[in-house]
Amino acid sequence: MVSLHLTTKDTILSSDGTRLHIKNETIDTHYAYRYLAAIYLGPNITLNSNVIAACYKYNVPIYFSREQGYIYGSTYAPGYGAGSAIALKQLQMVGTHHTQELCATWLVMKFARRSMILEHLKVKYKLPSFMDFESSEVLAKEGAYDAQFWKRYLRVISNGIQLKRVKRDPPDIWNASLNYLYGMLYYLIEKELIKKHLDPYMGFHHGTSRKQKAFLFDIIEPFRPFCEEILINLRIKMKTQKVDISNGLSIEWRKTLATEFHTYIYKKQEQRFLRIKIIQNLVKETANYIKLNG
Repeated sequence: MVSLHLTTKDTILSSDGTRLHIKNETIDTHYAYRYLAAIYLGPNITLNSNVIAACYKYNVPIYFSREQGYIYGSTYAPGYGAGSAIALKQLQMVGTHHTQELCATWLVMKFARRSMILEHLKVKYKLPSFMDFESSEVLAKEGAYDAQFWKRYLRVISNGIQLKRVKRDPPDIWNASLNYLYGMLYYLIEKELIKKHLDPYMGFHHGTSRKQKAFLFDIIEPFRPFCEEILINLRIKMKTQKVDISNGLSIEWRKTLATEFHTYIYKKQEQRFLRIKIIQNLVKETANYIKLNG
């Protein structure tokens, strides 16, 4: 059995169903899947869905690594035996109208929750309900309405400073705090996906390049407003309690964010439900939908 470690930039992997084809500037070769123990991929490798399907069929795990070389993810389902059948159905659904409808529904949920946040903040702007939109329209307009939300949300939370949403190396505490909260939410939802044998990398709306956890980015959409509301609640508390944010994303501030996140997600407050249950139920419903339609 052979373990392949592929790191050469712009290497392309393809498949004919029984053999893995590897091609770049220096090599053009192939391996039979039945002789492969595992495949380790560097950050600049491209592979298509046929490769992934064959790896599931022959129970060959694929591992992804960053530039530093440490492993940060894999196709989980091959190690789950019978559970890999669900991931195969997930793969078969990529690019179908079912996946488009799913992702559009999640975006509608996101914007409905964001509308409630803006209403709570007394912002005179209402995001569309999207109820009369086609799925393709919802997906196409996501970016524009995200921008409208961030313009108003960040201005309120920063006390009148017009900030822009920054995902990498944010210069301000509010963007940094949002990224930190999203990170905790990513981890939580990824665990739920794995429990249901869903592959976090096999995205519907965010693409199937396999260089990111695309399906995780799809299904997290309706829950992003949870983090946005947590930060608003903290901002309100800061008006009555002494909270030091002068040191940016300090250890103390991270502890505060983590505590608020845990309370918001796992504990009942004025609501009769646990938000973790809402997340778990959506993942469960999604897994069942994929089983039926994949």
